[in-house]
Amino acid sequence: SNAVEREGVEITLKVDRVWKGKISEKMIVYSGATDDLYPFVNLCATPFRLGEKYIVFAYGQDKLATDVCAGSGAFPYANKVIRDLGRSSRPMKSKS
Repeated sequence: SNAVEREGVEITLKVDRVWKGKISEKMIVYSGATDDLYPFVNLCATPFRLGEKYIVFAYGQDKLATDVCAGSGAFPYANKVIRDLGRSSRPMKSKS
């Protein structure tokens, strides 16, 4: 469906730290539309790679989405963002 394509790729994240919201240790976000779904490249789509660490700004209610235009990104960029954000907390324990 078009809605799924607009949301991009489903990414499962293992969460280390939380700054806002009720976030559990395992989190699903959608990457934003990617160039393999459209003839043009969405420059905002976050290029997630397995095993890397990221700072993620997600938005949405039932389904969370993110993109680099929201401020998400990898290290070393994330270090500065984390310093600016200040205190963090642990994620909630996953129910499974």
